[in-house]
Amino acid sequence: MSHFEVLRYLAAVSAAIWFVLAAFQAYRDRVRTWTEKFFFFACLFAGLYAFSDFLFFRTDSPGDAALAAKMSLTSVTITTLFLLLFTLVYVGRMRRAYWLLALVSGALVLVEWTLMLVEVRRPVPDELFLPVFNPLAFLALLVYVLVYGSLGIWNLYRVYGIVRVQSPRLARRAAGLVLTFALVLVLGLGTNGWCVGILRQLD
Repeated sequence: MSHFEVLRYLAAVSAAIWFVLAAFQAYRDRVRTWTEKFFFFACLFAGLYAFSDFLFFRTDSPGDAALAAKMSLTSVTITTLFLLLFTLVYVGRMRRAYWLLALVSGALVLVEWTLMLVEVRRPVPDELFLPVFNPLAFLALLVYVLVYGSLGIWNLYRVYGIVRVQSPRLARRAAGLVLTFALVLVLGLGTNGWCVGILRQLD
């Protein structure tokens, strides 16, 4: 199996897992509180992120590849936002000031659909497309993901530190959330970086 086939299968499996988790939250009626809502939408957009990558890895059309790339960028931006909001409310309570974080995300999404993606090209016939990004715009996305993601992980680690003595069960849940959050960021950006790295070697 080629590297590209591995990426295709990983994206499909990841999308399925996140969509099932979102559906499970809705089925159990766990979308009432702010914490539950933010977690539900984080799972939903994480699934859209993986599904967008799956579409990008499968398409044969430059136009469809560009659309899938923009959808992927948008999905990872919104996923990171909802994960951060989830952890902020998980630690404390909902505040109106938190919506300012969404304004930053909205501005970044606008950049993603107008400036970030320069072109998509196919270095090797019948293989994957290579997205070419505006360096400064893509740097803004990386900084955004690192800052929002790091704050989210830190918030969950704080929860773990507080409850690990009082409630081992809740501490395990918090530790699982820290691990899940970190894997979303590392594996999501890592697989994309792996794909681009392979294609640049072939270009």
